[in-house]
Amino acid sequence: MCGPCPVRQDCASHALTYQEHGVWGGTTESDRNNERRVLRGGPNRRSGRGGQC
Repeated sequence: MCGPCPVRQDCASHALTYQEHGVWGGTTESDRNNERRVLRGGPNRRSGRGGQC
């Protein structure tokens, strides 16, 4: 749905910043929550490794 959209990145960024609900810019709330954790240096729930390689 969002793949060909020319403002996909802007949309996802908005949703990440303003904590919007639903799918925005091809990302789900879970995707964005994980991204916020990574940006804060917390654990990524998918890998559980906290951004450490």
